[in-house]
Amino acid sequence: MEKGRAIVDVRGLTKIYRGRKGPLSALQDLSFQGRGGEVLGILGPNGSGKTTTIKSIATLIEFDAGEVSVMGVDVKKQPRKARSYLGAVLEGARNVYWRLTPWEHLLFFAGLRGLMPGEILERAKDLLDSLGLAEVSHKQVRFFSKGMQQKVAVACAFITKPPVVLLDEPTLGLDVETARKMRSWILETARDEGTFVLITSHDMKFIESVCHRVLVLKEGRVLREGTPESLRNLFSQKVYRIVLEEDPQEWLLTLLQPFPGFRIERDERGDSLLFSLKDPSELYKVFALLQSAGLTLRSLDILSDDFEEIFLDILKDGGCPEPTVRREG
Repeated sequence: MEKGRAIVDVRGLTKIYRGRKGPLSALQDLSFQGRGGEVLGILGPNGSGKTTTIKSIATLIEFDAGEVSVMGVDVKKQPRKARSYLGAVLEGARNVYWRLTPWEHLLFFAGLRGLMPGEILERAKDLLDSLGLAEVSHKQVRFFSKGMQQKVAVACAFITKPPVVLLDEPTLGLDVETARKMRSWILETARDEGTFVLITSHDMKFIESVCHRVLVLKEGRVLREGTPESLRNLFSQKVYRIVLEEDPQEWLLTLLQPFPGFRIERDERGDSLLFSLKDPSELYKVFALLQSAGLTLRSLDILSDDFEEIFLDILKDGGCPEPTVRREG
């Protein structure tokens, strides 16, 4: 596959669902391109059109307006040919059959494309090994955890070396370590084979670490498009993490709620109070509240910009933030 060439072209994609409560616009004039070797992420709240975009490209639903082509093939006019260029994982590992083993899954999906077992032998072994499925390759997936089933679904999507792979929530059910390995594997595959990979996910850290470019959707429209770094620069802010010696009381948490980006994270160290502040002087007000509550500060950390907060800012500001000056330190 030629890297850098546009192999998915979406223009003016519009989809309207019609129900008892009237029409619901899922996608509104959505346009973007996907290039060989690129990993593109789509972020958005529930109902923003992420899965509808995936299913439109995959020829699983009929859209109302616009054009979608895969490898130059119009998905409406030639859906079967378009599908021959695609691999896909739908949310919930729906391309997994419970009574088949991982090995049988790979043979089955390769066979759908007319490939014989001998043609995919090395590819199948590499996939099973890379995704940690080699030791259970002959065990029925009905005995697998949700995360293991998800890995089988991902292997099936890549078995035929398709030029385009669509991954809807690929980290669903995966533990942190497995998600990290999958991130590296997806990046290497896209780079080495020139595959275009389109990912939708609620996992902000995964999207930030694996995607070359990100689309942020809201109500079926693109609010912002760019690299993770460009979005980080545009919506620049610092995240401050405060760890206390004591557990904060409920009344104090209520008083802290109005501070920008305030939230609580719980881990082995206890409760951490996090704030996303563009003006560091706001910290003085936080310290005053903590002092009035008689709480002792254990640590204060300045974190790198939090991609989840950046995403929330984009949604809040409609993709048009006020200019900010990036501060170092």
